[in-house]
Amino acid sequence: MTNDTKEAFALNLILCRTVKEAAQKTGISQSTATRLRKQEGFQKYLSGLKERIYSDTMKRAQALSMDALDTLKGIMQDNKCTDSSRVAAARFLLELGMEAYTKEKIVDEIESLKQALKEGDEL
Repeated sequence: MTNDTKEAFALNLILCRTVKEAAQKTGISQSTATRLRKQEGFQKYLSGLKERIYSDTMKRAQALSMDALDTLKGIMQDNKCTDSSRVAAARFLLELGMEAYTKEKIVDEIESLKQALKEGDEL
């Protein structure tokens, strides 16, 4: 089996709902797909591919986040929108802000604990 086929199968595993569908789309048998999925090298490649796709997705989401916030702000402030839409946008923005604050506090606390452990202080 060529590397191109293995790479195509790995991508299809991520994109398809089932192994059977991924195998069919790649043009390999289900038994070949099963054997391939058991190989350590393939598992490592698949894991790396998933990480790259996730990372790329997050970068794209971050790039669009300001536009999304502006859209929500626009809905929240637009008197032509229904009250329920305006409230939903406002609620989401508040929840997003609270979640970001909470995560920041957790990260700060973890960093403090790590520093205390480095210095040998008692917790």
